[in-house]
Amino acid sequence: MPNLGDIAEISAGHAFRGAVIPDKDAEYLVIQMKDVDSETLVNWRGAELATPPGKKAPACLAQGDIIFLARGRHNYAIHFSEPPPVKIICTQHFFVIRVVDNRFKPAFVAWQINQAYAQDHFDKNAVGGKNRNITLTALKHTEMVQGSSANQNKIEELTLLIEREQQLFRHLMANRKNQISAIASVILEQGIAE
Repeated sequence: MPNLGDIAEISAGHAFRGAVIPDKDAEYLVIQMKDVDSETLVNWRGAELATPPGKKAPACLAQGDIIFLARGRHNYAIHFSEPPPVKIICTQHFFVIRVVDNRFKPAFVAWQINQAYAQDHFDKNAVGGKNRNITLTALKHTEMVQGSSANQNKIEELTLLIEREQQLFRHLMANRKNQISAIASVILEQGIAE
């Protein structure tokens, strides 16, 4: 079975010394730890424009890329199925995975990274205590199952459907909260007027 390092190029996110300083005139949208979770994936509204330190232009995320959150208690992969609309980079708390072996679809690789057997591998190979860290070596040595092209396509389709359903559910919940707030305002205003 190949390892992730055999089928993909893996690099660290961009190193920011200290906090990311928001700059509305910057050309890079920066994904930080606070901007992701395993349910909603990337919270684009929370991501901030910033200028990364250094003279060299950072490598931006592209369609098909995967980011892997390497720090903290929950380590998971997020696949970019659509081309990013702007220049996007991530901080050093992530690894960027670019699949180069044509036998593996990026969505299928990201899905595998999020499954129990890969997560068990991370649990066994994490370093640090409270602020655990998945090293580049541990990530590279994550075993990957190839899977048939048909199965990889099915996983990709189902993963995209799940993401869309979660997004629709979040919108529905937000709409319900707004409706309740509007009704509450009317009821409370009537009560105060009486």
